[in-house]
Amino acid sequence: ELLIDVEDKLIRKKYVSSLDIEILAAKLTHVETTEDLKLAETILEKFRHTPEALDFQQSLAYSLIRNYLDLGQKERLLPILNDKVKYGIFLDRFSANLLLNAFLLEKKYKEAAQVCIDLMLQDQDDDQLTRALGLNACYNYYLIATEEDFKNTIVEEDDEDIVKVKVQFVRNLTNDDHYDLMDKRKLLGKTIAYLTRDANNSSLYSLQILGNILYKKFGRVCDILQTILDNAQLQVDEGIMKILEKELDAYVYNPEESKENLPQSAYRRLELIPEAARDIIKEKLLPQLRERNKIVSLDLKQFVETNLIDQAKLADKRDTSKHEQQINIWSRERQEQFDDQIHRFVIEQKKTNLMERLRLLEERDELLNFFE
Repeated sequence: ELLIDVEDKLIRKKYVSSLDIEILAAKLTHVETTEDLKLAETILEKFRHTPEALDFQQSLAYSLIRNYLDLGQKERLLPILNDKVKYGIFLDRFSANLLLNAFLLEKKYKEAAQVCIDLMLQDQDDDQLTRALGLNACYNYYLIATEEDFKNTIVEEDDEDIVKVKVQFVRNLTNDDHYDLMDKRKLLGKTIAYLTRDANNSSLYSLQILGNILYKKFGRVCDILQTILDNAQLQVDEGIMKILEKELDAYVYNPEESKENLPQSAYRRLELIPEAARDIIKEKLLPQLRERNKIVSLDLKQFVETNLIDQAKLADKRDTSKHEQQINIWSRERQEQFDDQIHRFVIEQKKTNLMERLRLLEERDELLNFFE
């Protein structure tokens, strides 16, 4: 009934407040069919393109995530999170942790990695628990991923459904290497590198190297290896180094492919070209690492599991109070929205009453002056 009421307001009045959408999201656990969920998603999409979407609150994403999890429909969240223009849902630390945990408990590493990529693109993982969850998801996904998983799939539409309309279009003349990044392997690599950007031990540095290998940033690998050489406490995993050597040997410069790619954005950092990085790594850094016995066997799979457990224990102590504080903030914001909506309603009622009184006065004036 609530779904129908909100949809009716959107269609008939062309107005739905963000508070209405929040109430709708909070009541999603009462839906009975997937058709109801589809209707809720359609309402969210329509609301996203109204002026009232400017009042969009972060608590909406949290309510949406929690209720989809309660309904056992977490997979439906992935396309919603992926399409920011259509739905505009951005994860906060609490909703991200809930969703990642749900996928990891079922060992759905691919889906969890997609959530991590979304967080990386939004530059949102300052929470240590989120990083630990993300690292666990991404590394485990890397271990089980196949070449098929990294292929970009193109959804072909039926010719009958395609309607071509001529519109003004601004072409993208450069590649920002972030939002323009479409290669699934590079996205996973960039996410792993991002999650380990504050590395402080051998395992994290090894994973950071893996991320940059997948991301094809061999110049950054040079920097990391030099850091390991300069620090007596650091070592690097031999399995990661084998992957690095394999990738370096397999790399072949393709001038035709380079011509097809968009030029690099002027705002991107300068990088060593792969050929130069390969020479530095193979001729200088690798021999030094071997000479100093820096290449050892590390159990990275065990590390990501242990790291997650350790961070979860710390989070139990510090995050409960932060979560409560955030809930209180959201409750206060919703109350402010509610008060504002009541205020608007009262003003609208007064306007309606004034217009009605004005109409009655005009009618009486017309009667009084009928014979003049």
